[in-house]
Amino acid sequence: MQNLLINNNFSFLGGGFATIRNDVVWKNTVSDDLSAVEPCTSKWPVLVPLFAYHRLYLVTEGSAVLKLADGSSLKLEKNNLYLIPPFLIRSVENTQSISHFYLHFRSNTRSPDPFEYYRLTNPVATDGSDADVFRLLIANYMEKNVRAELKAQGAFSLLLSRFFDGNASESPSVKKFAPVLEYIENNLGKKITVKQLADVLGYNEAYFSVLFSKQFNVTPLKYVSEKKMILARQQLALSDMSIKEISNGLGFENEFYFNTAFRKAIGISPGKWRKQYFGQHSEDARKSPD
Repeated sequence: MQNLLINNNFSFLGGGFATIRNDVVWKNTVSDDLSAVEPCTSKWPVLVPLFAYHRLYLVTEGSAVLKLADGSSLKLEKNNLYLIPPFLIRSVENTQSISHFYLHFRSNTRSPDPFEYYRLTNPVATDGSDADVFRLLIANYMEKNVRAELKAQGAFSLLLSRFFDGNASESPSVKKFAPVLEYIENNLGKKITVKQLADVLGYNEAYFSVLFSKQFNVTPLKYVSEKKMILARQQLALSDMSIKEISNGLGFENEFYFNTAFRKAIGISPGKWRKQYFGQHSEDARKSPD
C-alpha cells in the first residue's frame, strides 16, 4: 500500500488560511493575511462535519474541540498539525477563537482513507518550517502550470512526512487484513457477506468475525456499511448522481433500503443531507468575499 503515498495519489480541492471568531469564519484562500478579508456568514460548526474530503490543518492560534464519530473528542490546539479523514467529525464545540492553515484533498483511489494502513503520529507538534511550507503549498496549488503543481505537491509531501516517524511502515496487524480491505473497496457496489470476506483469508466466518472485530473495533458488516455511507456522502456531495443511481451503485436492493440505511447511519435522509450540504456551501459561496 505504500505507493498510495509515494505516488502522491491525491487531488487538491481547496486551501488557505481561516480564523474563527464566535463560530463565524474569516478566510483568505491565498495567504494568512486577513487584514482585508470580510467574514463569511457560514457557521464553522455547521460546515465542518459535512466536509466530504481529507483535511490537513495547522493551528496557529486558539483551540477547538471536535466530537468524533466514534464518540471520542479531539482538541485542535495551537502549533499542532492534524490529518483528518472525511466525515470523522460529528460536531464542533468551543470555537470562540481559532486560526489555522487548511488544505482539503481527496484520495484518487477507491479507498476513502489510505492512511488507515499506516501507523501515524497524529497530531504532531509543528516545527519552525511548517507554516512556511503551508504558505508555499497554498500559494501554488491553484496555479495551472507544471512548476507550481510540483511545488505544491512537494510542500504537501513535506507536511505529510511530519506524521511519520523514521521507522514508519504499514501496521503489521492491519496489513494482515489488507486483502480483505481491498476486497471491500473493490466490491462496494455489491452486497458483501461475512463469508465472502472470511474466504479471502481462508478463515471460517466465526473466527474471522472475532479477529476483524478485535482489530477494527467494529463488526465486518458494520465496517462495510460505514464504508458505503462514506462513499454515499461523497457521491451526494461531489457528483450529480441521482439518489437512485447512488443506491444502485452501492449494491442496495432498492432505493427504499438505501434511504433506510442512510437515515439509520447519518440521522437524516440522503435527499435532506444533500440539500443541507449544498445549502451550506451555496451560502458560503454567495457571501464569502472573492
